[in-house]
Formats: sequence, structure tokens, C-alpha cells
Amino acid sequence: MDFDQALAGAIRRARERSGQRQEDVAAQARMWGLSWTPATVAAIETGRRHVSAVELLLLPFALRTGGTRPIALPDLLADLGDVQLTPESATRGEALALLARGDSTGAQVQCRWDAPAISFPLRNPAEFEIYYKRSGLTAKEAQEAVHEGYGEAERHAGYRFGVNGFAVALAARMLWGRSLTTERDARADPHASPQARGRITRQLFDELAPIVPEAVRIIEEAEASADRARSDRSRADVEERA
Repeated sequence: MDFDQALAGAIRRARERSGQRQEDVAAQARMWGLSWTPATVAAIETGRRHVSAVELLLLPFALRTGGTRPIALPDLLADLGDVQLTPESATRGEALALLARGDSTGAQVQCRWDAPAISFPLRNPAEFEIYYKRSGLTAKEAQEAVHEGYGEAERHAGYRFGVNGFAVALAARMLWGRSLTTERDARADPHASPQARGRITRQLFDELAPIVPEAVRIIEEAEASADRARSDRSRADVEERA
């Protein structure tokens, strides 16, 4: 879900929890210099209107009820869920909340280019298979895991475990022989309630937990091996030219 859509839902939920009407939020916003009407609030809550940076900063004041403290901006951001910031980057509301509190070290934002962190081995399937032999996967399976690492379930699990999506996808392949998303869908009834699917997802996370550290070690060793091979080749090229 993109940021505007995620923010729209968070704003609506915050307003409803506070017992305010769209008219109330618009009136509060006008007190702070925003030219909002109830129609503006409705458009924002349905994702049809973009919220500017200034409006985002003033949102906590617009969402409070008269005489009460404004909602904390980090709390509003924490309710966003999974967020696609750009085509190249994604995160979760909790990470944005940490950023809003000034904690950039604890916030995890995934970039499409660095999430797998294995661009070098990917260029050579033969080397890829050598580097990832410990995982028990073929080069084809490991490369599939790279793409599976961009899945929503894999990114969500990665946020929970503090790793990137590829580490989760690799662990899932090592454990079940297929992706986390595929395993979840296989276990969940197509008509299962969100609560039931949530229980299944938590169970899968518990099963993955002891495997993820091993997947991370494999990735780190593969990266180190790839870097050494690259350095050796660069050194050989220099010596050959000399």
C-alpha cells in the first residue's frame, strides 16, 4: 500500500477513535491555518487527496478533540502498517514512528536494490550455487528466493526478525522448500478469517525463528566469498596489465 493510502486509513481510524466527525477535524485544521473543509477530510481519508508535509506536521492538532492533547505523530505513523514509500523502498509504520522520534538506527527501510545484498553472485549462476551450497538449494532455487524476498509476507517477517526479506525467503526455502507466502496460503483455508490467517502467520514465524539466523550466516558468508573473489580478480587484472 502506498503512503497516501496507508495514511488515509490511519487518519480515519484516529478520527473515529477520538469520536470526532469530519466537520470537527476540518474546523480544528482551519484554526491552524489549513483551508480544510469536511470534503477535504473525506478526500484525505479515502486517499483521493495528498497530504503535504506541513499538513502532516499539523495533523496531530487537527485530530484532537477540544481541550484534549493532540495525538502524537509517531502514534499516527505506527498505525500505517506496510508502506510502499517509492517503487524502490518499503517499510512499516513502526519504522516511520521510530524515525519521527529521532531513532534512525532502529528504523528499518528496505531498498529494492540492497535488500538481497547479493548483487555480485547473482551475475554468475555457477558462483551463486557455490556460495549458497550450505543452504542446500540449487542456484535456481536460491535466485527464486531473492525475488520471493520482495513479497509482503517476507518483508513483514523480515521486519519482525530484523533482517531483510531475502534472509526470510532463504530460510523458508531451507525449511519448507517453498516461499513463506506459498506455505501460508497452503495452510490457510481460502475463506479463513483475518484472525485465523494471523494465527497461521504467527505459527509460521515461530517455525522460521530458529532457521533465520542460519540463513543470515549463509548470506554473510556468501557476500564475503563474493567480495574476496572480486578482489582477487581485480588484483589479477592489475598484475596482468602491469
